[in-house]
Amino acid sequence: MFFDTGLLAFVGICLLLAVTPGPDMAVVTKNALAHGRRGVVLTTTGIALALAIWIIATAIGLSALLRASADVLFVLKLVGAAYLAYLACGR
Repeated sequence: MFFDTGLLAFVGICLLLAVTPGPDMAVVTKNALAHGRRGVVLTTTGIALALAIWIIATAIGLSALLRASADVLFVLKLVGAAYLAYLACGR
C-alpha cells in the first residue's frame, strides 16, 4: 500500500502536539481527582475526538485554500520567510 510521506509527517507532528502537556492535562487531572478512572476515560476520549476533528478540518481547509489560490500560497511562503528571518535576527 502506498503512503504519502508528507501526510505521515503531518499526522506524526499532530500526534506529538496532542500529547504535550497543556490545559487539557489540567482538565484530565481535575476530572481524575473528582471522578476517578471513568472521568479520565471520558475526558481523554472527548479531547481526542476534538483534536481529530480540528486536525481533519485544518488539513482539508488549508489544502483546499492553497490549491485554489497560488497567490495565497505565495503570500504564505513570504510570511513564513519573514518570520524565519525575524527569528534569525534574535527578536
